[in-house]
Amino acid sequence: MAMLATRAHAIGSLFTSRRTSRAASGADGISGVEGYTIKPLKTEAELEAERIFLSTALSTWLDEEWTVLPEHQRLGKAAAEAYVALRRGGDDDMGSVVLSLASELLRPELSAAFHASFTGPFDVANKLVEMVMMRDGCDVCCTSPADRERIDRVNTLLSSGSM
Repeated sequence: MAMLATRAHAIGSLFTSRRTSRAASGADGISGVEGYTIKPLKTEAELEAERIFLSTALSTWLDEEWTVLPEHQRLGKAAAEAYVALRRGGDDDMGSVVLSLASELLRPELSAAFHASFTGPFDVANKLVEMVMMRDGCDVCCTSPADRERIDRVNTLLSSGSM
């Protein structure tokens, strides 16, 4: 439990979002993730599109970060489905989503996939929320140009109907 609390505190300092309105921003134009609300997904079609995007983007990240493994597709799919279930349930607060998502990914049936991928539930949950925030137009700390390029590639791939 203490590890979860420590991780939750670390998550709060992980993300920053750049706001376009001077009135909404501080002197430096940056504010923390605390209170960050994810843009609404109103229809089942939007939820399904988000599920497909996140599943593809996460498995692509895992494949590119380590090596291509079938477990990466399983983890990407599980994380995307859990995210969509949270959003369908009305959860739109980023802090709540990342903790709930990581908890959902701790399911025993996913442990072998995580073991094979040399990653863990919090790594995948954090990457998922980074992707959501970047796709939503936020500047997210601790990401690289490769992260933005990957999101652009997945968007292009999905919009072309190649999947």
